[in-house]
Amino acid sequence: MSKGAQVAHNHSKADQLLAFRSEPSLWIWTDGCRSHGDGGREVDHCSPAARCVESTDRQIKTIRPNSAVRSIYKASGCSDNPNHHVNYLEHVVVRITITHPRRGDLAIYLTSPSGTRSQLLANRLFDHSMEGFKNWEFMTIHCWGERAAGDWILEVYDTPSQLRNFKTPGKLKEWSLVLYGTSVQPYSPTNEFPKVERVRYSRVEDPTDDYGTEDYAGPCDPECSEVGCDGPGPDHCNDCLHYYYKLKNNTR
Repeated sequence: MSKGAQVAHNHSKADQLLAFRSEPSLWIWTDGCRSHGDGGREVDHCSPAARCVESTDRQIKTIRPNSAVRSIYKASGCSDNPNHHVNYLEHVVVRITITHPRRGDLAIYLTSPSGTRSQLLANRLFDHSMEGFKNWEFMTIHCWGERAAGDWILEVYDTPSQLRNFKTPGKLKEWSLVLYGTSVQPYSPTNEFPKVERVRYSRVEDPTDDYGTEDYAGPCDPECSEVGCDGPGPDHCNDCLHYYYKLKNNTR
């Protein structure tokens, strides 16, 4: 089985819930290129995508029931390697090795340097496996567009179920980050769309527009009689001096 297939299989076994993020516009940053939501791609905005594998934190920590383990890792985004330098994130993969008597009792969270918290794994009622996680990969895209460098926080919560061997505590044996992204900002909110010149529109009134009797107080057309008018035009006369409308029954 290929590694990609193995990862997909692992996610399925753990009932992995991947977190997806809605971006502020239809533009999505994929493979270092800015793509539109309808499937179109703007090749002019492409830049080389990078993959940065951070060092592994092998400090073993005990996972006790009804408690949480917190581990902090300071990432550089591979700033010392131009070919793998990730300044802005696309997505993040977390590789974790944990031993535990019942892995379904575990919930895992990752917090980015910008403070975005992603749930990598939720509690699973029917996961009774005692195998734990051996170099499993969990992914999040919640931190899309954020800076890669800084303190990343991994949290592992242990909420024991009734069927559990409490004598054997779990252990976080090691974990590491694989950062995917680019060296340039994936989008610029101020320059996302071309500027549109705003034109102030002023309505020019047509002198032949209809007027209400209570609205019009100006002069009438010379063709209007003393009865008055509802507007300035000859068709606004309440009664005409030289013309009249003849109806079908020959009445005026």
